[in-house]
Amino acid sequence: MPSKPESIGKTIFVTGVNGHIGNQIVRDLLKNGYNVKGSVRDVNDASKTEHVIQHAKEIGVEERLELVQGDILDADNWAELIQGCDSLFHTATIYSNTKDGSLIIDTALLGTTHLLTAARDAGIKRVVYTSSVAAVGNTPKGERKLKMIGRLNAHLLTLSPRQIVSVKRGSWPKNSILI
Repeated sequence: MPSKPESIGKTIFVTGVNGHIGNQIVRDLLKNGYNVKGSVRDVNDASKTEHVIQHAKEIGVEERLELVQGDILDADNWAELIQGCDSLFHTATIYSNTKDGSLIIDTALLGTTHLLTAARDAGIKRVVYTSSVAAVGNTPKGERKLKMIGRLNAHLLTLSPRQIVSVKRGSWPKNSILI
């Protein structure tokens, strides 16, 4: 068995640790000596926490993993949750397999705004925002995914800075698409 990684004394907060990306980030951070404080929507749901805890056990650093409960759509307690952390990885999201489109948009825009505000208020110096190809969603029937991604990228290149800021503020320009 490899030796237990020595702690480097820094704590990183990771949202959405139960998801694929968040879970991998937690494992890598623990292997590289970081303490991790991670959020899930329900800490009592073993299907959301067991696989994350298992990484810490396999590495032998259970004491360096703390799981907390938080919903990014709730702005109230994030600054308190991330207080004392050195950095934030934001991976929590609802992606395109849900039928509620407004939940996807609210999670991406409102949830991220809550976390960025909380990070500022908590004095976090570095935030890493992540996403995956799952955020693009499925392609129309018969259209190859690479072709669709190419079309979306081409569209993004046509957006002006004003349109991008408008999207971030939640006022959608009529000639823009949401991704």
